[in-house]
Amino acid sequence: MKKVFVIEDEPVARNVLMRMLSTYFPDLEVIGTADTVDAAVEFLQSHSPDILFMDIQLSDGESFQIFSRVQVTGHVVMTTAYDSYAVKAFETGSIDYLVKPVDLPSLKRAVERCLRTEPVPFDLGRTMTAITSAPVYQDTLIVHYQDHIVSVKDGDILYFFVSAGDSRVAVKSGAVYPVEASLDALLTQLDPERFFRISRKTIVAKEAVSSVARLLGGRLRVQLSSLPASLESSADLTVSRARVDAFLQWLSR
Repeated sequence: MKKVFVIEDEPVARNVLMRMLSTYFPDLEVIGTADTVDAAVEFLQSHSPDILFMDIQLSDGESFQIFSRVQVTGHVVMTTAYDSYAVKAFETGSIDYLVKPVDLPSLKRAVERCLRTEPVPFDLGRTMTAITSAPVYQDTLIVHYQDHIVSVKDGDILYFFVSAGDSRVAVKSGAVYPVEASLDALLTQLDPERFFRISRKTIVAKEAVSSVARLLGGRLRVQLSSLPASLESSADLTVSRARVDAFLQWLSR
């Protein structure tokens, strides 16, 4: 019986993964879960699971930090909501990866690889070099909306914003979907040539910008070409004064 440890801060994703493991892999036993880097490190200091499923973005940082704080001896399978995030790093051979929402064929591939090969020591330096030397940005955002899983192409995105403390994305159809990642986390996944954070609460897509109006006090107001009428009254598209110069430089590139 192989022991499994799941590191995932999204309850829905964690429950789905654990249900699939218990249903389709009777030779695997989930011995624990964690939703933060700190909790994972604490668990791994006294346990040695055979397989670790690790979400990349956790609430208190990236899970790569775990490897610099505690020795990991088992197989590592990274999970990500972005279909292009750090793929080159995963191809270094040290780890496997799954794109969320995890499907059964992909999970079987990862588990079978873990069962038929010996664990390879995780090379943090090699992996981080692969990530930083060749940044790969997301082109699809996976969101959970009501009982559906929605795939949002970046070309359909108008802007990201924060409402009542939660991140959301507005798309050209007029729909607004919840996003589990914070704006800070999103910025690490978005192509900086295509997206810009105009304020603490808003990120806009360049291809959606039609014009910019000057406001009193040196601020700017962004006009979006495809903004649906349903969003006009709620969209806060004001560029903060501190970001005006950087925004204009970005827009002119």
